[in-house]
Amino acid sequence: MKQDITELSRQCFEIFHSLASKLSTGFDWIVYDLARQLQIESFQRHTSKARKYKLPLSLEKQYYVYILLDPRKPGKYKYALPGGLTIVFDYEPFYIGKGKGNRANSYLRFPKSKRSTHTLNVRRKIFTDGKIPIVIQGNNCIEAQAFAKEILLIQSIGKQLDRTGPLTNRTNGGSGGDTIFGYKAMLRMKRKISRALKGRVLSKETLKRMSIAQTGRKFSEEHKQRMSVNRKALIQSDPNLKSRISFGTMFGMGPYIPCELCLRPIRKTVMHRHVNNGKCVERQQLMKAGKFVDTYEHLLEKK
Repeated sequence: MKQDITELSRQCFEIFHSLASKLSTGFDWIVYDLARQLQIESFQRHTSKARKYKLPLSLEKQYYVYILLDPRKPGKYKYALPGGLTIVFDYEPFYIGKGKGNRANSYLRFPKSKRSTHTLNVRRKIFTDGKIPIVIQGNNCIEAQAFAKEILLIQSIGKQLDRTGPLTNRTNGGSGGDTIFGYKAMLRMKRKISRALKGRVLSKETLKRMSIAQTGRKFSEEHKQRMSVNRKALIQSDPNLKSRISFGTMFGMGPYIPCELCLRPIRKTVMHRHVNNGKCVERQQLMKAGKFVDTYEHLLEKK
């Protein structure tokens, strides 16, 4: 539903008026001017007939800029910012982004994506070398300010793509990753995928092929090492994570019921695998002795 442009304009004027009263350095003023320009452009797109982007930039102070540093490259890295300021890092920066919520902390884990981008490859290499990327998170601000800071920082430090600096960013900033001018592109894609898959039923042949593909799957030693490093990084970032995982495995994925043959507590949804795949030791012994009785059929989850 289209937002009331008059109300948004009033909120925007109040917020930028309060921001202007708190500016002190030349860099702050440059960020302010660029943020105001981005906000105006987003309003123009919102009110245009095409309305490709449905929402203007958010006015909530929940966005920030984060900088990723490579712990394998210590040193003094100085960069001149607009307005006469200088920013200094103890490690080489390799990526700058804008996010909200827990976005910055997600870089403390081994990347799950199988894509091969420059940034992902650098992150994988850092974890493979037994280290964790260093994350610097800025203060919360409105979305236009975050985009403005991102653009200016990328411009000041430089990208490898342009051979002007060490950053692995592919764009000059301001375009957003999961958010494009306030419109949640990821949610739109999820809805599109959901509509395409709704009502889809996999054939028995497809399910069988999927089962065969996963049966006997073995990971390489390098893959195991990466998983180990990722898990250790997760536990270091959250000391209570290990106990929560153990508790969730026992009680969060139930219900558990005892096998009538071996009395082991087995999750009901996988009881058929426990019995049919030979994991029930008591059933194997009864079958060898020729005394097996079908007392477990009512426990099996029908496929």
